[in-house]
Amino acid sequence: MKYRLEINDTKMDLDVIQRESDYEIRYQGETLPLDCVALTSHSYSVILNGHSLYIQITGQGDDVQVTVDQRTDRVLVKDETQLLLEKFGINKGTSKTLGDVSAPIPGLVTRSFIEVDQEVKSGDQILILEAMKMENEITTPLDGIVGAIHYQVGQAVEKGELLVEIIPKD
Repeated sequence: MKYRLEINDTKMDLDVIQRESDYEIRYQGETLPLDCVALTSHSYSVILNGHSLYIQITGQGDDVQVTVDQRTDRVLVKDETQLLLEKFGINKGTSKTLGDVSAPIPGLVTRSFIEVDQEVKSGDQILILEAMKMENEITTPLDGIVGAIHYQVGQAVEKGELLVEIIPKD
């Protein structure tokens, strides 16, 4: 899958290719082997082109903070679909309403922690979305009541797909 990373004022276009049990990254004409193991829901041990890295990702959606070893940068991530929509002048937002929670990346829902009518607080775990062997914790953006759940455990979801509707507390 093609991605554009924007780190500070630098733009990087890269392809992530999934093989049978590992990944490769193509960047500036080079193909680099990638091995990644999730340590927690937000931290990973990565071996990229023979170099071992500890990576921590905080935030949700396209705009995240990435810490590689001891350096932290704000990273904006755009996938092929976003780049194509942007090229044609179509802006696809990830949520339509304050309480909507949409998939920040394509992936597989592996665990769910909520039920309809359940009270939730900002930052509570909603579900685990697995992508590229990494477990991504999706959390509640606000305090409220779960109004609707639009996924099932084991379901593959696309980026921007509505997952949960939370009715904000007054």
